[in-house]
Amino acid sequence: FFIGVEKSVFEECLQKRDNAMITLDNETLLHECHGILAQLVYPGILDGLGNNDAVSNDYENDVLVWYSCQHAARHLMASGRLDDAKSLLFDGRFIRLRLQSTGLFGGSRAHCRDCSKMG
Repeated sequence: FFIGVEKSVFEECLQKRDNAMITLDNETLLHECHGILAQLVYPGILDGLGNNDAVSNDYENDVLVWYSCQHAARHLMASGRLDDAKSLLFDGRFIRLRLQSTGLFGGSRAHCRDCSKMG
């Protein structure tokens, strides 16, 4: 689940989970964690959109691009950043990068899933 996520982001989610047991319900915690992950992956995916070499032979970079293409829209929607999610989903560069990094079938399936959740 946390593939390609920096250790500090993971630790922040765990800390929020611990605090949630005292003050927050699970839905609020999930919303907050999606917000943290959206802050991590959304800027990275925007950087990748302008880069024709976003998918390369660099394994670590490729994993981050794959994760971002697979989950950025979902994290944005779940954290309430619907305008950013909509903008991303309708950006042709994002669609091409998503298909390139996750494969034609996987990218198409993820894109249909995310667009249908925008309702």
